[in-house]
Amino acid sequence: MVTLIPMRKCLRLTGFLWVFLFYAPSLFSQETATISLGLPPQFFSQVCPSPVWQNLKVQWLGTTDRRADPEVGLETRKKGKDPISVTVTPSLAGIIDGNLRDLLTRCGMSLLPAGESSDLKLSAEILEFHAGVEKGIILGKGKALSRLALVAERPGRKVTVSAGYEIEFKKTRKGSLERMKETLNELLAKTLEQVPASPELKGLGF
Repeated sequence: MVTLIPMRKCLRLTGFLWVFLFYAPSLFSQETATISLGLPPQFFSQVCPSPVWQNLKVQWLGTTDRRADPEVGLETRKKGKDPISVTVTPSLAGIIDGNLRDLLTRCGMSLLPAGESSDLKLSAEILEFHAGVEKGIILGKGKALSRLALVAERPGRKVTVSAGYEIEFKKTRKGSLERMKETLNELLAKTLEQVPASPELKGLGF
């Protein structure tokens, strides 16, 4: 048995479907915001006023982002509602990789160009870099966490060094995204400071 739908109801149903298809993406998608990160002036000279390594030749293998999600934070507009996913540009791996290269060079390593090899190979992995959310709850007091793994390999020896930092910060109603940016910039600087201070990495020149 075939049931015929009156033309007026059919038109109303068609109009509803068009409205739903038009607004559905905005109903189910989460708004995003993109920020850039940077280090304070004179950062490298302050962290390494003198070389930690004496022209140590290293084959740099780059930085890999091992995090499951590319976001670095989560902001809200109204009392924990309307979440805004925060990401960085360029990629976090690109930001950390470029700054690690500059830091290691400034601290005395000689990073060999492509085509030249060394018995000592060094790479980095981003395991955690995030601010603002803990267990899915937007906090009045936010927390920023970072964790890097630096892997140094040479024949017969492999060393994995963890470098990270934790910052607690108070979230504000106005300019909260700017506050998150300031916190993540501080997190980036404090994390990189741990690298030349690591006793395990200092001993790579044996």
